[in-house]
Amino acid sequence: MVARTIGQSTAGGMLAAISGVETALWDVAGKAMGVPVYRLLGGHYRDRIRLYADVGRGRNRTDTPEAWAQRAREGVADGFGAIKFDIDHSADEFQ
Repeated sequence: MVARTIGQSTAGGMLAAISGVETALWDVAGKAMGVPVYRLLGGHYRDRIRLYADVGRGRNRTDTPEAWAQRAREGVADGFGAIKFDIDHSADEFQ
């Protein structure tokens, strides 16, 4: 389903909708079988996971390296120990 809808929603709305439906279907399957979803997905894997701040939120094509750095600082200030950048610009745009 995802492969057939790639490119139909530039803001990610289609993928978000598909993800919501898939999550609901896993939940229904788990309830029908009387087991938690994590067991359907292969069982317990780790006790903790590391969260990250996606600092690509609100980005636009005119962002500067300084704007990206400010977003990273905000993520750290929010308590995140890891930062994710979705930089989809060419390197030439930052020179």
